[in-house]
Amino acid sequence: GAVNIPVEQISANIEKLGTPERYIILYCHSGMRSGSAARIVRGAGYKKVVNAGTLGRMKRAAGGS
Repeated sequence: GAVNIPVEQISANIEKLGTPERYIILYCHSGMRSGSAARIVRGAGYKKVVNAGTLGRMKRAAGGS
């Protein structure tokens, strides 16, 4: 159910994230863009926002390599 939205397009596509009550987990290659995206998403009223950092960190957390 992941949705890939480039950080520079987050504001214009915020409705793709669903309702503000759902959890939003953000990640990117380096962790920098996901941090920027988290600020934008929180500013749009989402409270359950997690900046998971890097793609590698997400893969390890999911049990991948």
